[in-house]
Amino acid sequence: MDWPMVNLSEVVTIDRNSVTPDNIASGTRYVGLENMNSDGEFQDIQIVKNGELKSNKFQFDSQHILYGKLRPYLRKISRPDFSGICSTDILPIRCGPEMDRNFVYHYLRKQEMVDMATSRCSGANLPRLSPKILLTFQISKPPLAEQKRIAAILDKTDVIEQSTTSAHSMKQQLIHSTFLDLFGDPHLNPNKFEEMTLRDVSTHYTDGPFGSNLKSSHYTVEGPRVIRLGDIDIGEINDDNISHISAEHYQSLERHHLCEGDVVVATLGNPMLRSAIVARSALPAINKSDVVLIRPNTDIVLAEYISCLFNSTLEGGYWSNLVHGQTRGRISGGQLSKVVIPVPPLDLQQIFVARMKSIAQFVTGLELAKSSSSSLVESITQEMLS
Repeated sequence: MDWPMVNLSEVVTIDRNSVTPDNIASGTRYVGLENMNSDGEFQDIQIVKNGELKSNKFQFDSQHILYGKLRPYLRKISRPDFSGICSTDILPIRCGPEMDRNFVYHYLRKQEMVDMATSRCSGANLPRLSPKILLTFQISKPPLAEQKRIAAILDKTDVIEQSTTSAHSMKQQLIHSTFLDLFGDPHLNPNKFEEMTLRDVSTHYTDGPFGSNLKSSHYTVEGPRVIRLGDIDIGEINDDNISHISAEHYQSLERHHLCEGDVVVATLGNPMLRSAIVARSALPAINKSDVVLIRPNTDIVLAEYISCLFNSTLEGGYWSNLVHGQTRGRISGGQLSKVVIPVPPLDLQQIFVARMKSIAQFVTGLELAKSSSSSLVESITQEMLS
C-alpha cells in the first residue's frame, strides 16, 4: 500500500519530564540502559529509595515507548507495562492519537531505522542520537486499524522468536534435568549402579595427535577434517571454522580416526570437559590435541549417556580432583581414562536417549516456526516501509 510518510515529530512527542533525586518516591521502579535488552525485554529492574539516585531522571508510564539513545545499534527499545523513572539516556516517546504505540515500537526496531539512528549519532566514544534528529525520521502512517493489525502480527512473531531462543537456552537444562531424574547425581550414585572406568566402557580410547604428528603445515583447503578444542561446544560440534588435512596424512593418523557415534571431550578450555557426539556429517575426521576420543562399547554404555555425563557435571566437583595446572586447568587423557563412572542398565539409558530425541524434536519444531515467522516479519516489514 502507498501509505503517507510523516516525520516522527508530527505523530509522537518525547516526554523529558525530569524528576530530581529528592522527589523520587521510595518504591519507584528505575530503568537504566542495563535493564533493557536488544529483544525489547526488561531485566533486573531496580526498586529505588528516595534520594538513592544521584542525578535527575525522566518519568514514564505504560503509554510510553522507551528508546535508548546511547549506542542505538544495540536496539534498546522497549514497551513498559508499568510506570517509573528512567536514565536520561532513555527517551520516553508518547504516541499521538493517530498512531498505535505497538506499531511505532516495531517500526523503530526495524533494521533500517536502527541503521539510520546509528549513522546520525554524535560522539566517538559514547555515540548518542539527538532527540531533535530522532524526531526528523520519517515513519509510514497507515490507517490506525491497519497499524493495529500489523502490530498484532509482529507481536505474534516476536513471541515465536523469543520462545525459540528460550528453547535453545533451556535445551541443556532440560537434558540435565532428565539425566538427574533417571540416573541421580553421579557424584553420589544413589541408585548404586555398577561402576567402571571410562577406558573399560570404551572399545577405543585415545588422546589427539601431539608434536610432530600434526603441524600447521599439514593443514589443507579440503580433505578430512580435524576436530579441534574450539570446535567442541556443549552437546554439539561447531562447524563455523573447519580445518582439514590431506587424505595421505589422514591415513598416517589411523589411531585418531573418528567414527559416527564417537564421543569427543575437551580436556582444556572453558568449560573444561564439555563433550559432543560425532555425527556422520562431520566425517571423515581426526581428533586434535587436548581432545579425547571415546568410542563407547554399546553393549555396556551409550554415547548419549557418556556425553551427557560430562555435560551434566560441568559445574560440579565430579572432575575437580583431576584438574592440574596453575594458569590453565587441564585433565590429561591418561587421567581421564581412569575415572570411575556409574553405568546404569542399558534399558534405562535407552529411555534417556528417547527423551533426548523428544527434546530435540521440540526445539526443531520451534526452529521451523521461527523460520516461517522470520519470512513473515520480512514481508510485513516491506509492507510497513512501502
